[in-house]
Amino acid sequence: MNKFKICFLVSAILLGGCSSLEYDPNKPYVAGIHKYIDGFPELTVIKNLVNQDEIEKICTTKDNLRYSEEIVACASISFENKTCNIYLPKRYRQWMLDHEQAHCRGGDHGGVLQAAFDRWKKIAHNSEIKVSKENEK
Repeated sequence: MNKFKICFLVSAILLGGCSSLEYDPNKPYVAGIHKYIDGFPELTVIKNLVNQDEIEKICTTKDNLRYSEEIVACASISFENKTCNIYLPKRYRQWMLDHEQAHCRGGDHGGVLQAAFDRWKKIAHNSEIKVSKENEK
């Protein structure tokens, strides 16, 4: 029997994997989500219903890490645009949507979303410093 894992994109990185569960009583429990990231920005969520081949195409690139043979859904997060595009099959199950929506709220597994968020914060902070210094001239 095949087991499916949900994976998602963050800045061209497909996220996935498992780690120990960190329960947060202030966040809803969602299967497969092990941690919520502190300070995660509020994102506009856009739900896209697509064919399975489109999910494979959208949710995988040469730079992505794959954690299962078959990807059933994904969430593509753009911190710059403050959007989270969820890609689901046209006949999806509620657990798929719940899992991807949790990623849009900062739900992580494997720490890859945390790493991508930290990189984005560093880049955004450096850009703000550069703009401030240019304004001082």
